[in-house]
Amino acid sequence: MNAKNITQNTIGVKKNHVIQSAVVEKLDEEYYQGDELEDFIDEQIKDYNTKKLKNSTSNDKEKAAHAITKQSFYANAEKASVVINYKTIEDYVDFNQAEAKILTCQEALKDSIVQALPSMISFADTKEVTTESAFGHDAAYVLIVKEPVKIKVEGSILYYANASKEDKNSVQTVGDKEAVIVYTLK
Repeated sequence: MNAKNITQNTIGVKKNHVIQSAVVEKLDEEYYQGDELEDFIDEQIKDYNTKKLKNSTSNDKEKAAHAITKQSFYANAEKASVVINYKTIEDYVDFNQAEAKILTCQEALKDSIVQALPSMISFADTKEVTTESAFGHDAAYVLIVKEPVKIKVEGSILYYANASKEDKNSVQTVGDKEAVIVYTLK
């Protein structure tokens, strides 16, 4: 993802399990300055990483020092957008005060959100399937998120619930319910 080309808030899951977040904000007030906004974002990232480093064990110091990195920033008269990389979904949740988690399919079957789902939708043919068959993939992961965003994966989306199919590797969540996305990174 690149901040200049992003048109909507997006969460991406990269093949190396890095989480990317793209945030797009409309700049409709004259007092907004792109460079000041970028400085503010840089400071927030630095503060988060410093706090994470301070609370880490000696084994986690390198990971904590770069838990969050800014990939790109763009601002013009109409919009500002930023793409941020997160080492883990927990870093994404902590930094954004968001509701999200990534589980294995086996872990997901024990999750109350998944247990409450009546069914899932197959990404391949948009047909309804049972939750048991949707979570029967050993090499798959499950992203559960509660916010209105586009979800993109570097791999394949297999099944989804509380979202709508966008294109070959993305869905749009609704935000008022937890979206559940089963995906592979192969």
